[in-house]
Amino acid sequence: MTNLFNWVEIPVTDMARAIAFYERLLDLSLEPVFMGRTVYAVFPSMEFGVHGALVKEEGRAPSSAGPLVYLDANGKMDILERRLPAVGGQVVLGRTVLSEDVGEIIHFVDTEGNRIGLHAPIRRRNSGPVTDEIMRTLLGARKPGFAFAFKRGPRFDDPGLANLQWEHARNMFTLMRDEHVTHLSALPDGQSIIGFGLIEARNRQEAEALLELDPGVAAGRLTYEVMSATSFDGERTRPKL
Repeated sequence: MTNLFNWVEIPVTDMARAIAFYERLLDLSLEPVFMGRTVYAVFPSMEFGVHGALVKEEGRAPSSAGPLVYLDANGKMDILERRLPAVGGQVVLGRTVLSEDVGEIIHFVDTEGNRIGLHAPIRRRNSGPVTDEIMRTLLGARKPGFAFAFKRGPRFDDPGLANLQWEHARNMFTLMRDEHVTHLSALPDGQSIIGFGLIEARNRQEAEALLELDPGVAAGRLTYEVMSATSFDGERTRPKL
Protein backbone atom coordinates (compact mmCIF):
# COMPACT_ATOMS: atom_id res chain seq x y z
CA MET A 1 0.00 0.00 0.00
CA THR A 2 1.63 3.26 -1.16
CA ASN A 3 -0.98 5.59 0.37
CA LEU A 4 -3.84 5.03 2.78
CA PHE A 5 -5.82 7.74 0.98
CA ASN A 6 -6.35 7.40 -2.75
CA TRP A 7 -8.66 10.15 -4.08
CA VAL A 8 -9.86 13.53 -2.80
CA GLU A 9 -12.81 15.58 -4.07
CA ILE A 10 -13.29 19.27 -3.26
CA PRO A 11 -16.95 20.25 -3.78
CA VAL A 12 -17.69 23.54 -5.56
CA THR A 13 -20.79 25.53 -6.45
CA ASP A 14 -19.29 27.58 -9.30
CA MET A 15 -16.84 25.46 -11.31
CA ALA A 16 -15.52 28.32 -13.44
CA ARG A 17 -14.81 30.43 -10.36
CA ALA A 18 -13.18 27.53 -8.53
CA ILE A 19 -11.00 26.64 -11.52
CA ALA A 20 -9.85 30.25 -11.82
CA PHE A 21 -8.97 30.35 -8.10
CA TYR A 22 -6.94 27.14 -8.02
CA GLU A 23 -5.24 27.84 -11.34
CA ARG A 24 -3.99 31.20 -10.07
CA LEU A 25 -3.08 29.90 -6.63
CA LEU A 26 -1.24 26.77 -7.74
CA ASP A 27 -0.02 27.97 -11.15
CA LEU A 28 -1.53 25.07 -13.07
CA SER A 29 -4.14 24.39 -15.72
CA LEU A 30 -7.51 22.74 -15.04
CA GLU A 31 -10.13 21.63 -17.53
CA PRO A 32 -13.76 20.75 -16.73
CA VAL A 33 -14.75 17.17 -17.54
CA PHE A 34 -18.45 16.32 -17.78
CA MET A 35 -19.65 12.93 -16.56
CA GLY A 36 -23.41 12.98 -16.81
CA ARG A 37 -24.64 15.75 -14.54
CA THR A 38 -21.39 15.83 -12.59
CA VAL A 39 -18.52 18.13 -13.54
CA TYR A 40 -14.92 17.39 -12.53
CA ALA A 41 -11.68 19.33 -12.84
CA VAL A 42 -8.86 16.91 -12.08
CA PHE A 43 -5.66 18.22 -10.53
CA PRO A 44 -2.50 17.18 -12.37
CA SER A 45 -0.42 14.79 -10.31
CA MET A 46 2.49 12.39 -10.43
CA GLU A 47 1.69 8.80 -11.37
CA PHE A 48 2.13 7.63 -7.79
CA GLY A 49 0.47 9.39 -4.87
CA VAL A 50 -2.91 10.78 -3.91
CA HIS A 51 -4.97 12.29 -6.74
CA GLY A 52 -7.94 14.62 -6.55
CA ALA A 53 -10.36 16.96 -8.29
CA LEU A 54 -12.80 19.78 -7.95
CA VAL A 55 -16.33 18.43 -8.32
CA LYS A 56 -19.70 20.04 -8.93
CA GLU A 57 -22.58 17.68 -8.28
CA GLU A 58 -26.14 17.94 -7.06
CA GLY A 59 -26.31 17.26 -3.34
CA ARG A 60 -22.63 18.12 -2.74
CA ALA A 61 -21.97 21.37 -0.89
CA PRO A 62 -18.72 23.09 0.09
CA SER A 63 -18.00 23.19 3.81
CA SER A 64 -15.50 24.63 6.24
CA ALA A 65 -16.41 22.08 8.90
CA GLY A 66 -15.86 18.70 7.24
CA PRO A 67 -12.68 16.71 6.58
CA LEU A 68 -9.67 18.95 6.00
CA VAL A 69 -7.66 18.45 2.82
CA TYR A 70 -4.03 19.59 2.76
CA LEU A 71 -2.36 20.58 -0.50
CA ASP A 72 1.35 19.95 -0.97
CA ALA A 73 3.27 23.21 -0.50
CA ASN A 74 6.73 21.67 -0.31
CA GLY A 75 9.18 24.32 -1.53
CA LYS A 76 6.29 26.69 -2.34
CA MET A 77 4.95 27.84 1.03
CA ASP A 78 6.33 31.38 0.76
CA ILE A 79 4.85 31.87 -2.72
CA LEU A 80 1.45 30.37 -1.85
CA GLU A 81 1.24 32.41 1.35
CA ARG A 82 1.70 35.60 -0.68
CA ARG A 83 -0.72 34.54 -3.42
CA LEU A 84 -3.65 33.56 -1.22
CA PRO A 85 -5.11 37.04 -0.54
CA ALA A 86 -4.46 38.15 -4.13
CA VAL A 87 -6.48 35.30 -5.67
CA GLY A 88 -9.41 35.54 -3.25
CA GLY A 89 -8.46 33.09 -0.51
CA GLN A 90 -9.23 33.93 3.11
CA VAL A 91 -6.50 32.86 5.54
CA VAL A 92 -8.10 31.53 8.73
CA LEU A 93 -4.97 30.02 10.28
CA GLY A 94 -1.72 31.76 9.56
CA ARG A 95 1.54 30.00 8.96
CA THR A 96 2.05 27.67 11.90
CA VAL A 97 4.96 25.38 12.68
CA LEU A 98 3.65 22.13 14.16
CA SER A 99 7.09 20.68 14.82
CA GLU A 100 10.40 20.27 13.05
CA ASP A 101 9.46 16.72 12.09
CA VAL A 102 5.82 17.32 11.09
CA GLY A 103 6.33 20.62 9.28
CA GLU A 104 4.27 23.79 8.90
CA ILE A 105 0.72 24.54 7.77
CA ILE A 106 -1.66 27.27 6.66
CA HIS A 107 -5.47 27.04 6.60
CA PHE A 108 -7.56 29.08 4.17
CA VAL A 109 -11.13 29.23 2.89
CA ASP A 110 -11.41 29.06 -0.90
CA THR A 111 -13.87 30.92 -3.10
CA GLU A 112 -16.43 28.13 -2.64
CA GLY A 113 -16.37 28.09 1.16
CA ASN A 114 -14.14 25.04 1.70
CA ARG A 115 -11.54 25.12 4.45
CA ILE A 116 -8.32 23.86 2.85
CA GLY A 117 -4.84 23.40 4.26
CA LEU A 118 -1.33 23.86 2.91
CA HIS A 119 1.47 21.70 4.30
CA ALA A 120 5.21 21.72 3.83
CA PRO A 121 8.14 20.12 5.61
CA ILE A 122 10.43 22.56 7.35
CA ARG A 123 13.52 23.13 5.30
CA ARG A 124 16.39 22.64 7.68
CA ARG A 125 19.43 24.70 6.88
CA ASN A 126 22.00 22.17 8.00
CA SER A 127 25.54 22.52 6.78
CA GLY A 128 28.58 20.34 6.94
CA PRO A 129 28.61 16.55 6.87
CA VAL A 130 25.46 14.63 7.79
CA THR A 131 25.68 13.54 11.43
CA ASP A 132 26.20 9.97 12.60
CA GLU A 133 22.82 10.05 14.37
CA ILE A 134 20.96 10.93 11.17
CA MET A 135 22.86 8.29 9.22
CA ARG A 136 22.06 5.60 11.80
CA THR A 137 18.37 6.58 11.70
CA LEU A 138 18.20 6.47 7.92
CA LEU A 139 20.17 3.26 7.50
CA GLY A 140 18.31 1.51 10.29
CA ALA A 141 14.92 2.35 8.82
CA ARG A 142 15.57 0.85 5.39
CA LYS A 143 15.05 -2.80 4.59
CA PRO A 144 17.28 -4.27 1.88
CA GLY A 145 15.55 -4.94 -1.41
CA PHE A 146 16.77 -5.94 -4.84
CA ALA A 147 18.33 -4.13 -7.77
CA PHE A 148 18.93 -5.48 -11.24
CA ALA A 149 21.27 -4.65 -14.08
CA PHE A 150 20.77 -5.53 -17.74
CA LYS A 151 23.84 -6.37 -19.79
CA ARG A 152 24.50 -7.11 -23.45
CA GLY A 153 23.75 -10.75 -24.16
CA PRO A 154 25.43 -13.04 -26.69
CA ARG A 155 22.87 -12.13 -29.36
CA PHE A 156 22.71 -8.39 -28.62
CA ASP A 157 24.04 -7.40 -32.07
CA ASP A 158 21.83 -9.83 -33.98
CA PRO A 159 19.87 -7.55 -36.38
CA GLY A 160 17.02 -10.02 -36.40
CA LEU A 161 16.41 -9.32 -32.71
CA ALA A 162 16.57 -5.51 -32.86
CA ASN A 163 12.78 -5.29 -32.53
CA LEU A 164 13.04 -6.89 -29.09
CA GLN A 165 14.42 -3.63 -27.69
CA TRP A 166 10.91 -2.21 -28.03
CA GLU A 167 9.33 -5.27 -26.46
CA HIS A 168 11.89 -5.20 -23.66
CA ALA A 169 10.89 -1.59 -22.91
CA ARG A 170 7.22 -2.58 -23.01
CA ASN A 171 7.88 -5.36 -20.51
CA MET A 172 9.71 -2.99 -18.15
CA PHE A 173 6.89 -0.45 -18.22
CA THR A 174 4.39 -3.25 -17.63
CA LEU A 175 6.33 -4.38 -14.56
CA MET A 176 6.42 -0.78 -13.37
CA ARG A 177 2.68 -0.40 -13.90
CA ASP A 178 2.07 -3.58 -11.92
CA GLU A 179 4.30 -2.25 -9.08
CA HIS A 180 7.03 -4.85 -9.49
CA VAL A 181 9.63 -2.38 -10.75
CA THR A 182 9.94 0.85 -8.74
CA HIS A 183 12.80 2.52 -10.60
CA LEU A 184 14.23 2.14 -14.08
CA SER A 185 17.17 3.81 -15.82
CA ALA A 186 18.40 3.13 -19.35
CA LEU A 187 22.07 3.68 -20.24
CA PRO A 188 22.16 4.19 -24.02
CA ASP A 189 25.95 4.68 -24.01
CA GLY A 190 26.64 1.75 -21.72
CA GLN A 191 29.19 -0.73 -23.01
CA SER A 192 28.57 -3.46 -20.47
CA ILE A 193 25.61 -2.44 -18.31
CA ILE A 194 22.89 -0.88 -20.46
CA GLY A 195 20.21 -0.42 -17.82
CA PHE A 196 19.41 -0.86 -14.15
CA GLY A 197 16.49 -0.60 -11.78
CA LEU A 198 14.87 -1.56 -8.49
CA ILE A 199 12.45 -4.46 -8.21
CA GLU A 200 9.96 -5.41 -5.50
CA ALA A 201 10.31 -9.09 -4.65
CA ARG A 202 10.17 -11.28 -1.57
CA ASN A 203 13.44 -12.96 -2.43
CA ARG A 204 16.11 -13.17 -5.12
CA GLN A 205 14.42 -16.13 -6.81
CA GLU A 206 11.19 -14.19 -7.26
CA ALA A 207 13.08 -11.25 -8.76
CA GLU A 208 14.93 -13.54 -11.16
CA ALA A 209 11.70 -15.25 -12.20
CA LEU A 210 10.21 -11.89 -13.21
CA LEU A 211 13.27 -10.90 -15.24
CA GLU A 212 13.52 -14.30 -16.95
CA LEU A 213 10.23 -13.52 -18.70
CA ASP A 214 11.67 -10.45 -20.42
CA PRO A 215 11.57 -10.93 -24.23
CA GLY A 216 15.15 -9.73 -24.62
CA VAL A 217 16.40 -12.11 -21.96
CA ALA A 218 14.44 -15.06 -23.34
CA ALA A 219 15.96 -14.53 -26.80
CA GLY A 220 19.53 -14.13 -25.55
CA ARG A 221 19.77 -10.47 -26.53
CA LEU A 222 20.09 -9.45 -22.88
CA THR A 223 21.41 -10.94 -19.69
CA TYR A 224 20.77 -9.67 -16.19
CA GLU A 225 22.14 -9.70 -12.68
CA VAL A 226 20.13 -9.36 -9.46
CA MET A 227 21.80 -7.79 -6.43
CA SER A 228 20.75 -6.96 -2.89
CA ALA A 229 20.22 -3.20 -2.59
CA THR A 230 19.37 -0.57 -0.01
CA SER A 231 17.95 2.47 -1.80
CA PHE A 232 17.05 5.99 -0.75
CA ASP A 233 14.61 8.29 -2.52
CA GLY A 234 15.93 11.84 -2.70
CA GLU A 235 12.58 13.59 -2.26
CA ARG A 236 11.73 11.63 0.89
CA THR A 237 15.23 11.50 2.34
CA ARG A 238 16.39 15.09 1.77
CA PRO A 239 14.10 16.70 4.40
CA LYS A 240 15.62 14.41 7.05
CA LEU A 241 19.16 15.50 6.27
